[in-house]
Amino acid sequence: MKAFLLLLGVICLTCRTKSIPVHTFSSETEYAILFDAGSSGTRMEIYQFLASGPTLKPSDILELSPSPSKVEPGLSSLAEDPSQVEEYMTPLLESAKKTIPEDKQASTPIFLLATAGMRLLPEDQADAILNEVQKLFNDKDKCPFMFQDDNDARIITGQTEGIYSWVTVNFLAGAYRLKGFTYGSLDLGGASHQNTWIFNSNHSDVMVIAIAGRNFSIFARSYLGFGQDQARERYLRVIAQKENCDENSECVVKSPCHNKGFKEPLTFDDQERVFEGTARVNLCRRIISKIFFCHSPDLEECPFSDQPKLEGKFYAFSAFYYVLTGIKAVCSDCENNQVSPAKIRLYSKSFCKTDYNELKEDPYAKNDCFGANYIYELLTEGYGLRPYRKITVANSLNGFDLGWTLGAVLHNTGILNA
Repeated sequence: MKAFLLLLGVICLTCRTKSIPVHTFSSETEYAILFDAGSSGTRMEIYQFLASGPTLKPSDILELSPSPSKVEPGLSSLAEDPSQVEEYMTPLLESAKKTIPEDKQASTPIFLLATAGMRLLPEDQADAILNEVQKLFNDKDKCPFMFQDDNDARIITGQTEGIYSWVTVNFLAGAYRLKGFTYGSLDLGGASHQNTWIFNSNHSDVMVIAIAGRNFSIFARSYLGFGQDQARERYLRVIAQKENCDENSECVVKSPCHNKGFKEPLTFDDQERVFEGTARVNLCRRIISKIFFCHSPDLEECPFSDQPKLEGKFYAFSAFYYVLTGIKAVCSDCENNQVSPAKIRLYSKSFCKTDYNELKEDPYAKNDCFGANYIYELLTEGYGLRPYRKITVANSLNGFDLGWTLGAVLHNTGILNA
């Protein structure tokens, strides 16, 4: 797992830090375009800036609504024929041309940052796709926007996503304007989980980045396979194997992490088995703890073994928000949701005891008993949070979604350093 740890910074301060490409914000630049090239599709974000510099506020940014703003499937689907990149991207480029005034297009930076699907491709196939993207973005007849460097179209790591999410959270919370205080970020996706926060130590995973005229010592780590969907699939595989159901398609697997009344076929490793919920929450947590949060010094088997305990205040988002609203531990209409492991434990136990027949109209409910208990174990066993230590769980802040895309634009344009 250590091989995948982030070594990243705006300024290369030591020989082990790697810099993320960043540009100097031009006073003429009022817009920026970001293509989020994910596994299921490519989504376009367009931001308009009304100001720049360290005093920039969320109210100084407008998130525009181009149409269309997404194409499907993911960019990685073009691996067998990269020549289709132009046809694939053209609807989004045409949409951007209609959204951004013509006299501003030449000064509008454009970025394509690829994530999950592209990371999984062989290097030669991924490079071939990116080469076609770069070729298209360099053609001013087809792409009139400011494409400064081929590094502006690239694959980013999960750890880089974590850094960008941290930038988003702290910008929206106004932390850059508060001397000496920032928030940490916890992002739980489908395939991976990121934690990013200020950590003033000599830890090998700490790097220094410069934002808004200040230097920050950041710890950032991404855990591939610890996202909500992949974790649940791994759990299903383990309990199926334990009941010797991995070879018997007729076998019914008893699942302590599903509600009573649940009995449906579920898929793992391209296999389908019927799982029946028993809602044995204590057993559910013990299994999750054993699978994911063991304490052996072997980092391949137990990657959380050298994870520092969280320090300071944190925002948790993505699946944290969706699962915890699903079990009612978090209010979907509230702006300041603070939860503790003790509260998650209480609400997850109550939710898991609810008969599934009362919940099944919600298509996500079947996953929430596992999800809530996984989050509880992640916070307590993975991070060592005490029962009443609170974190803030949110989906948005100051009118913007919490995630990595806004932070990526703020960082890659260098607008906060202007």
